[in-house]
Amino acid sequence: MKILFQGEEKLLPLLLDEEEHIQIRIAALNEMLFNSYVEERLLSFIHNFISTSSSKELQRFWYTTVKSLESSEHPRYTPNL
Repeated sequence: MKILFQGEEKLLPLLLDEEEHIQIRIAALNEMLFNSYVEERLLSFIHNFISTSSSKELQRFWYTTVKSLESSEHPRYTPNL
């Protein structure tokens, strides 16, 4: 997987580590989503990983985040019309 920004190489392993504390994992995900450019390919990877994760808390966080982005005015996640 291509590293897009310097922090991703540290944040993605935190998110993927099932043994890491859930708050650390959620913080890593949040940091990647809102403080960097995330390619669609990486978003798909994250979605697939979280969908099969054993962490229901991580799944709930992901669901509510994606739902909130639907109505977001954040420039990174606003569709270009």
